[in-house]
Amino acid sequence: MGGLSRRAALAALALGPVPVAAATAFHRPAKPEAADDGAEHIANRSALDADRSDLDAEGNPLWRAYEQSLEAMGQAQPQTMAGALALAQAAAQEALTPQGRQDWRGPQGEWAGEVANALLRLRSQGSA
Repeated sequence: MGGLSRRAALAALALGPVPVAAATAFHRPAKPEAADDGAEHIANRSALDADRSDLDAEGNPLWRAYEQSLEAMGQAQPQTMAGALALAQAAAQEALTPQGRQDWRGPQGEWAGEVANALLRLRSQGSA
């Protein structure tokens, strides 16, 4: 796995703000676009939430589909506004709790960070 390790990133944050030019040196390589995977993940999450079967996770095809789309969304690094919106929608869906609140701890919080990075990147490229 390339890029900056979590420990190195936390150490760098402890040193204070990093100039934008220096921060881009740690920019991860582009991942697949999120636009196509966002709606699929939302549908998979909704189907899994509605599932009332007694199947365990390993035997449940809905769980496997959910895990696959969760992985795809975790690899997404939007390159377009459509991709950023798709990732934002998937993150918001993933953040919903059974009580109807949002909990941003977990992969959905990381996705929200990817959305912010995509918007900043698109803005700097004049695409937003």
